[in-house]
Amino acid sequence: MKKKKTAKDAFSLIEVNLAILVAAGGLLAMISYFPLGLRQGVMAQEDMAQATFANSFFETVAENVRRIESVGEWDNIGRFCAKAMKGIDGTLGTIQQAESGVSIATAEIFSNSGVDAGNAAKFRYFWREESKAKTGSGGALALPPQFIARVVKIEDASPSPMPARYRITLISSGQPPPAVYHDNLLYHAEFYFNRRP
Repeated sequence: MKKKKTAKDAFSLIEVNLAILVAAGGLLAMISYFPLGLRQGVMAQEDMAQATFANSFFETVAENVRRIESVGEWDNIGRFCAKAMKGIDGTLGTIQQAESGVSIATAEIFSNSGVDAGNAAKFRYFWREESKAKTGSGGALALPPQFIARVVKIEDASPSPMPARYRITLISSGQPPPAVYHDNLLYHAEFYFNRRP
C-alpha cells in the first residue's frame, strides 16, 4: 500500500505579510517614543538646573541679608538691594532702566507686570542676559544665560514700628536671549528683618 504524499505545513504569503505589518507597526510605535523621552529628559535637566540656580541664588541672598544690621539700611530698597545682591553679577535698575536695557522678550515681562512708574520706588529688577552661562569662580554664583529677579518692598498700610519686608521673585532660563520664559518655573522668597528694630 502506497502512502499518500501530504503537503508540508508552511506559512502562506498573506500570513507572512500580516506578521511583518504587525511587527513594523509595533516597532514604529516604540521608536516614536524615543524623541519624546529625549525631550522630557532635556526638559527635566533644564528644570533641575533652574531649581539648583534658584536654591543657590536665594541662599546667597539670605546670607547677605543676615548681615544687614541697621533698620535704616533695611527700609531703603536701594541699600537693601545693593547688600542683598552682593556677589551676583548682573544689572540693577528701576523699571524704566530695565525696559531699555533688555531684549524685547524680557521687556514684555516688565511691561506686563502691572507695575506703574509711580511705584518704581518699591520695585527693583535684577537681571542677566548673556549668550552663555557663566561659571562661578572664587565663591561666585554660577549664573545661567538669562534670569530676572524682581525685588518688591512690602510695607504695612498703617504706620508701624515694624521694618518692611521684601519679596523676591526669580525666573531663569538656560537658553540664550531672547528666550521665552512662559514655560519656566517662578521661585519666590520673602525676607524679614531678623534683628531688633
